[in-house]
Amino acid sequence: MKTINLSELAQEMQMTSHENVLHTYQLIEFFIDDMVKNTRHQELLADTLRSRGSLRCFKEVCIKLGHMKNWDAYQKEHYIQKAKKWCILRNLDYVEG
Repeated sequence: MKTINLSELAQEMQMTSHENVLHTYQLIEFFIDDMVKNTRHQELLADTLRSRGSLRCFKEVCIKLGHMKNWDAYQKEHYIQKAKKWCILRNLDYVEG
């Protein structure tokens, strides 16, 4: 049986899930609530979701406010956990990293 690399599977899931904009918006909202402690930053980031080109705008504001590294890590961890659950449900062996 082939062993699944969680990082590779997580990247594939992330690419596929970009088609699912609703999921991406929800993940951004969770990130803002869970990881951004500054109330003003929370407001600014949440406002980007109501603008045209919201995903691009979110990333730009994230960079400007210094949250991009945290967003990337949060998003990566989300998809790694999702990949792990996917493997477990299918009784597939996996490696982390």
